[in-house]
Amino acid sequence: MILTLLLSVTTFSIVARNKRKDNDFKNLKVYPVDVPHEKLDRDMDLFSRALGVDCGFCHYHEGDNWDFASDKKGHKEDARRMMRMTNDLNEKYFGANLKTAKDSDLAMNCYTCHRGEEMPIIPWDTLNVKPKPIPVPTNPWGNYKQ
Repeated sequence: MILTLLLSVTTFSIVARNKRKDNDFKNLKVYPVDVPHEKLDRDMDLFSRALGVDCGFCHYHEGDNWDFASDKKGHKEDARRMMRMTNDLNEKYFGANLKTAKDSDLAMNCYTCHRGEEMPIIPWDTLNVKPKPIPVPTNPWGNYKQ
């Protein structure tokens, strides 16, 4: 009986500790607080590759001591704005349900515009759209006569 009780308490403690590891993120403002650790890591890796940067671009650290919750770096708030923007675009214009969508279901992500660069690169040729000059009317008054 005591051994069973001790085993139950130990098992519960291990399970509780493992659950806390996935849910003890601090300062999440775009992701839900219960985001799985694997998804957050996968997305952070995508951001790094999409912008050609490393973790220190957004996250504060001194040597090997990282403070992922810190907002000391302005790029972190920029990233949050970009995440909200792409989420809105995916929902409004591409019908994505962000609660159930897989990464491959999303039409827009960081790479769509950044293409491996810190600043977005959107040459007109990639959009197959070129700005057209506005024609100057030959008779700006139309048929109206004074």
